[in-house]
Amino acid sequence: MTRKGQYKAKGGTGSKISRRNNRLILPNLQHLRAVVNGRSMRVYACTRCIKAGKVTKA
Repeated sequence: MTRKGQYKAKGGTGSKISRRNNRLILPNLQHLRAVVNGRSMRVYACTRCIKAGKVTKA
């Protein structure tokens, strides 16, 4: 018989497998001045895009 807390080597499902939530992971948005179509504007951009150089700071 498999138990919920028993580890997998002994035939269980593992101890942390049943406590997973459907958490929504949101992007890390920052408010900054950037150049958009040749004009300086205040926009929201994620830190991943800022680090990658997809946003040119004004």
